[in-house]
Amino acid sequence: MKHFLIILALVTALVPIGQAQDGKRADELMVKLRQIDLLNQLVPLALNKEQIVKLLPVIEKARTKVKDTQKQELKKLESFEKRVDDTISKSINGGAVPPLAFLKELATATFRMGLVREQVANENQDMVYAVFKSALNVGQLKAAANSLAPQLFDPALDPKKMSDEEKQKFFVKQILLDPLAYDLLLKLAK
Repeated sequence: MKHFLIILALVTALVPIGQAQDGKRADELMVKLRQIDLLNQLVPLALNKEQIVKLLPVIEKARTKVKDTQKQELKKLESFEKRVDDTISKSINGGAVPPLAFLKELATATFRMGLVREQVANENQDMVYAVFKSALNVGQLKAAANSLAPQLFDPALDPKKMSDEEKQKFFVKQILLDPLAYDLLLKLAK
């Protein structure tokens, strides 16, 4: 189960996502592979319909926060578009190196976007975890805590040094807050 995540990560890295016709088809298949991985984590929890129904609204709220953040990012990125296009044109057609000041400005903007994303992800994790913890029984929480190998996602994480709560929050972030999990939970609730 844990090794499947490594294989999925390797396959994802090797597939040329978004390129030509094959890229679109590869994207479709990668979605299916991710669905299998998510189901491999969700189904063993044996969530009943009542538990899923408790989780869905808070997951939807988290998804809305992510969409709002993406809209804000798009506005910021669009504010750079003309200058980016001009810089690309000058570099290709005139051999001009992109100005360092502009590169720094872009780096600062994208760094700030990353900080906001991380803040939203942490807030969403905490919000969903509160409902997750109250909706699941002790056995389900233990299963969630032990189902993932955090070090496969981040080598700095040591599961032996993580509390069950930290592992459960990690599960929430990696599984329940995955963009594909919501639709799977809807189907599992039927």
